[in-house]
Amino acid sequence: MTTPIRSATTWRLPKPGNPIAALRLLLVALLTLLAAPVMAGAEEYRLAPGDVLHVLVVGAPDLSIDVPIEMNGAAWFPLVGAIEANGKTLDEVRRETAEAYAAMSLSRRVAPGGGLPQVIETNQVLVTVVAYRPIYVSGDAVGVREIPFRSGMTLHHVTALTSGGPPRDTQRPASSDEIAAAATALANEYARIWRLKSFLGTDTPKDYERIFVAHVPAIDSIVSVERSILTETRAAIRTQKLQLRDEIARVRKRIAVLSQQKQNEDDGLAIDEKYLEDVRALHEKGLAALSRVAEVRRAALVTASRALQIDVALEDARAEAAKLAAELSAVDSDARISAWKDLGEAVARAQQRQASLAALSASAGETLRQLYGIKPTAKVTRDGVTLGPAETTPSLALMPGDIVEFHLLPPGMAVTSEEQRAETQ
Repeated sequence: MTTPIRSATTWRLPKPGNPIAALRLLLVALLTLLAAPVMAGAEEYRLAPGDVLHVLVVGAPDLSIDVPIEMNGAAWFPLVGAIEANGKTLDEVRRETAEAYAAMSLSRRVAPGGGLPQVIETNQVLVTVVAYRPIYVSGDAVGVREIPFRSGMTLHHVTALTSGGPPRDTQRPASSDEIAAAATALANEYARIWRLKSFLGTDTPKDYERIFVAHVPAIDSIVSVERSILTETRAAIRTQKLQLRDEIARVRKRIAVLSQQKQNEDDGLAIDEKYLEDVRALHEKGLAALSRVAEVRRAALVTASRALQIDVALEDARAEAAKLAAELSAVDSDARISAWKDLGEAVARAQQRQASLAALSASAGETLRQLYGIKPTAKVTRDGVTLGPAETTPSLALMPGDIVEFHLLPPGMAVTSEEQRAETQ
């Protein structure tokens, strides 16, 4: 008669007078209570690649083995093969694994003495977590490292573990004045970026807020200077465009006067040519002297010469007007092209300044804590979601795979928004 498969929480009482079976059940119960580490929120914790499981089959020690969860989310157990573990709770994996072993033992009955019990029941299979994913720590004050997860670990514990800062090198730690200077240089680049983006119309509130990387008086002066530059740049462009429009209007008036003069000269030239024809006709009839013909001809040539001069002046005026119109249309585009170029260079410099500030802060991390009692600010990211500032208290219970970023700046140099700065002033 085949023994039915029982769930992982069902226990079969041993028959009276069977001390071995009773001992086996007692052992399983004790292992269930003691083997698995306990952590806050363990019942909701979802397994993921990087966690390592341990399977124990009572009565089959050869099947006991550590089983890592692979990148594809599966855990490979002896004899039963792959079981999907990614995103599941430990209880779910325990139940599936126990049922898989029980079903395997029924379908592959092993003869007595073959090394396996004839039937594996679900309450003989125990699955625990022997190693969780580490906690990943980074930041300009602590370097980059991994911290093994332990049950009950909080943000306070990680802060204590990283309080020594990154490994020291042979150079002396940076002083707070050096870090303040580096922060001011970074703020200067951020202010320039804000000014250029404001001119281009692509700025956001965040561009202005990040200027204040530190509570350093020089930063307020930097912002004031950049704001003045922005105002003066816009005013200069308006003035340049106004001057070009005035010049274009003046040239257009000249074009109108020259056009009228040209029309008058053309009309006069037509009259002179008609008069010259009439005088020639009279000369042929003997009614006008040859000298009169020459005189009228000279007058017509003078009129034609004046008309030609006016034509040249008119074309020059039109060319000047076209040139001024092109300059007017290019004022904005040239200014924007120059601003885009300057913006790209400022962004590159800001990245360099940011790296320099991070290196200086990291080298002085422990010293600044000792001298000023500075506590690093922390940002915790869990499953791709950044926890809010109100959640990142020292008592925050961490979970395997959490990413903790620490940032450290000299006294009064915490990153704040303009509104927060206004509240502290």
